[in-house]
Amino acid sequence: MVACTAQPATSEDGVKFAKQAPFAWLTSPYQPQSARDPLVFRDEATGDFHLLATTSLVTGGGCLAHLVSRDFRLWEQRGPFVELGYAEEPECPDYFEWHGWYYLIFSIKGTARYRLSRHPLGPWQTPAVDTFGEPAGIVMKTAAFTGDRRIGAAFVPRKPGEYGGRVLFREIIQYADGTLGTKWPAELPGD
Repeated sequence: MVACTAQPATSEDGVKFAKQAPFAWLTSPYQPQSARDPLVFRDEATGDFHLLATTSLVTGGGCLAHLVSRDFRLWEQRGPFVELGYAEEPECPDYFEWHGWYYLIFSIKGTARYRLSRHPLGPWQTPAVDTFGEPAGIVMKTAAFTGDRRIGAAFVPRKPGEYGGRVLFREIIQYADGTLGTKWPAELPGD
């Protein structure tokens, strides 16, 4: 384990931030130069904060780096949160609990994939079909939605190779076995 101290960024207006000091937060076994897309969640049972970041292992293969903190200032580096078996790095992770299931969503080459567990930190199960959302939708992120529902948002490039574009909304469906699917949100017109 490697410990590092976070140096906060400050802002006068909540829009522009000034970093206080460099934050070199990843060392071996990770490739720190590729680290990006941080996600933080709190384990309600322990009170610990968990930071996941897209990166690769020095030995190869994409993974989610894992750091843990009690106070959001001192972080302990841990082994990978999950190694997914892809050479590509798992982009833009998303994490949530829903009806006793924990979900880890990530994108490989833009396609949303997921893992599920009955425990906040795994072990993670790979469903028979681990993709969800629309094939045209890239990098889906989710949020709690009215009526104990979840909504997903992805982007659809306007032209091939473009990052960004139009937004695509889908309601997330949770099946009895914990697996996920999507459907057209009732609040949106058309089909």
